[in-house]
Amino acid sequence: MTKAAAMNRPWHASRSSSAQERPGLAAWLRRLGHALGTTRRRLDADTAEVLSQRDALCNLDEAALSEALTAIRGEIRLGRMSVAKVTATTARSHRLRAFALLAEAAARSLSWRPYPQQLQAAMAMHADMLVSLPAGEGKTLAVAFAAILHAWRGRPCHVATANEYLAQRDAELMRPLYARCGLTVAAVAQSMQPEQVAEAYRADVVYAAGKQFLADFLRDQIILGGVDDPLRLRLRGLALDAGARQPAMRGLHAVIVDDAETVLFDEATTPVVISAPSDNPMLVEAVRGAHELVGHLQAGHDYRMNDRLRDIEFTAHGEASLEQHEHLLPPLWRAQERRDDLVRQAIVVRDQLQAQRHYVVQQGRLSIIDDYIGRLLARPAWTHGLHQAIEIKEGLEPTPPSRVLMRMGIGQFFRRYRRLGGIGVEVHELRAEAWQSLGRLSLSIATRTAALSPAALQRCPFALWPDQARKRAALVEALAQLHARGLPALVSLRRISDAEAIAALLAERQVKCQFFNTRQASGVAETLHGIAQPGQITLTLNLEACGADLPLALAGEDNLAPGLANPAPAMSEPLELAPHPGLRVLQFETQELARQDRRILQLTGRRGHAGVARQYLALDDDLFRYHLPGWCRNLLVQVARTAPGWLHRVSHGLLRYAQYRAEKQARRQRRMQPRREALLNQQLAFAGDRDMDVGAQQFGKP
Repeated sequence: MTKAAAMNRPWHASRSSSAQERPGLAAWLRRLGHALGTTRRRLDADTAEVLSQRDALCNLDEAALSEALTAIRGEIRLGRMSVAKVTATTARSHRLRAFALLAEAAARSLSWRPYPQQLQAAMAMHADMLVSLPAGEGKTLAVAFAAILHAWRGRPCHVATANEYLAQRDAELMRPLYARCGLTVAAVAQSMQPEQVAEAYRADVVYAAGKQFLADFLRDQIILGGVDDPLRLRLRGLALDAGARQPAMRGLHAVIVDDAETVLFDEATTPVVISAPSDNPMLVEAVRGAHELVGHLQAGHDYRMNDRLRDIEFTAHGEASLEQHEHLLPPLWRAQERRDDLVRQAIVVRDQLQAQRHYVVQQGRLSIIDDYIGRLLARPAWTHGLHQAIEIKEGLEPTPPSRVLMRMGIGQFFRRYRRLGGIGVEVHELRAEAWQSLGRLSLSIATRTAALSPAALQRCPFALWPDQARKRAALVEALAQLHARGLPALVSLRRISDAEAIAALLAERQVKCQFFNTRQASGVAETLHGIAQPGQITLTLNLEACGADLPLALAGEDNLAPGLANPAPAMSEPLELAPHPGLRVLQFETQELARQDRRILQLTGRRGHAGVARQYLALDDDLFRYHLPGWCRNLLVQVARTAPGWLHRVSHGLLRYAQYRAEKQARRQRRMQPRREALLNQQLAFAGDRDMDVGAQQFGKP
């Protein structure tokens, strides 16, 4: 794109980063009416009207439907759906007409006739609400409806998903509908070149993972020097180099968030950091000195690990040893606070960060492993000297440290959109926080029929083992038996290292398995299709499979023997080994939040298909280590030695208590995040002008 064309594009300014407005009287009255059921009654009436209008549109020919879509798009572009320009009655009339036309367009373009629940969800999202819709109810189509109405106004509309696979899949799936409505759609992926990213953002509707939107926004802010006002942006553009890279986005206006509980809440405290190499030999010298210093410290004698706080506490002897050997550090790093932080980092590098699990060394270069997706990160670099500390530990030549140019939390980023709606499976659990942090009302929509509820899912009793080794052995034994009986299983894990260990144990028993990763370059569809094959064992990480089109029935389920189609399991065998039809979902390690566990376990037993799910627990799971009191864990260890049978009886209560504490801590972290980000931004502002210049040089080149 030429400089002139880039500067002539309309720029849509985002909300101020400090726009943390307190709800006014009108907002509180709206919330009161929502609690009294006015929102649901209005949506019921609107849905009935839309369905009535849709039935009347069935007789339109293709040309007449296209003409009607063009006409309503023009009305919305002129603002005829805004109560600021027309009466509320007129705005409602245009809105319902638009939804009726979209329903008919979807029926003809996709052969999908939307259900009333999908229409209600779309209308609620377009009204900037967060919607709970059970899995399998058609969230993808509802999201597209809301996005189309935003895009018809001629302003940028983003659809944020949990990962790249879902963004690309949904964009392609809905492309015929967008084209029918006169809109273009694109998906942005991390692997795309800058020119491809800029081209994608020129589309009317853009799909991407939530972190991708934030990363692209930060890169644009670096290029623009933090300018977001359209007039100042145009003036600044006159001074930019003709060959300088232009911002990729068109600004921020509307966003529809799929998997809202994950993107808006669970990842709210996760920052995205944009950094660039800088020349800081003093930091490298300090890291090297800390590496030598920790050689004089012993775990348990000089320091102790606090698993609950995930911190390192020095003993009196350790403090004395630090003072004795602090001469190994440069003078600037001998102040107690700086010294202790640097030494704590060196201890973590020595004792906790492991090769082949957290990082790999390839061709003399250090690469970071994302333990939750099992892939090497693109352009990896830990900051604050951590990357250099690992390089020194591995005997590599330290690379130049990275300087933080910009950073922002995901929660803070999404608050900058002027229009925000979202949908998820269990957003209703977060309705109070949604109102407090985002100012958004929440609406829960029920399933279409009882047959589509998760009643077909059979949950096995919890199983608790004393340690990881015995839990892993029990899981491998169950998988081997499932494979021998021709029953498929999907295993959810939290770490790539666990997946590798289980795959190795299965290989020893001549059991083949496959690994499902939505970020794999190709073969996602083939892997998904193979999951339901008899005896197939599939490993996946965390919530990777959530939202994917998993087959819910066994291949050839219609031809099952009568005893297998209507099983009567023996009392002596575990339920997951009984000859029930359907996919088995086995969770090797629980998530910290109960709703995440439910999303994983409900990958099977949906839409009327049978399914079996089971969770495997161990006393040394991260959930118990970090969120159970020390005395409780010590007591459980004694119980495991003397009366192991009692562990299974208390497993349910232990899991719920630990997840309650984890959720409480997560809420507290999300509540403190804006204040923490503001403090970090103030600290970064001391070198702001210089860092912004470095960033402009780094990202402003074509």
